[in-house]
Amino acid sequence: MLTIVIPSYNHSIYIIDAIKQARAVSIPGARILVIDDASTDNTVKVVSEYLEAEAAEEVHFIHKPKNKGLVDSLNTAIDACRTEYIYMVASDDLLVPDGIILLLEELTANPSLGFVIGGGFNLLADGSKTPIYSRKHDVIFNTPPHRL
Repeated sequence: MLTIVIPSYNHSIYIIDAIKQARAVSIPGARILVIDDASTDNTVKVVSEYLEAEAAEEVHFIHKPKNKGLVDSLNTAIDACRTEYIYMVASDDLLVPDGIILLLEELTANPSLGFVIGGGFNLLADGSKTPIYSRKHDVIFNTPPHRL
């Protein structure tokens, strides 16, 4: 039903928190797909060790051998997804598990919607969190929904 996509590049200090938040989404059969864009830090090692230690079978990890950018990572993810819905979250952001459920409920209740946007938090190096969206994004959220 749902794949949570986490594209990553050189986010070894954030990636595990992003994966843990994605794993906290309680939707039966949800998959998590982490796409590493040939990180030059120790992201691959950190993710591989976490997945081995946690036996996180719902998490699939693709390590691209060559850095090709975010768009290529998202295309790789879309090609690998076999679920009806996809949620994308940056590896230095934290999704809100209950918020994902609300978004999915909105999509299933309104099949004519092409997408929905949810909030979350930026995870900063000092451990603090800030909202992803600010007042400059109000124009997006105050725009009436357009039904296809």
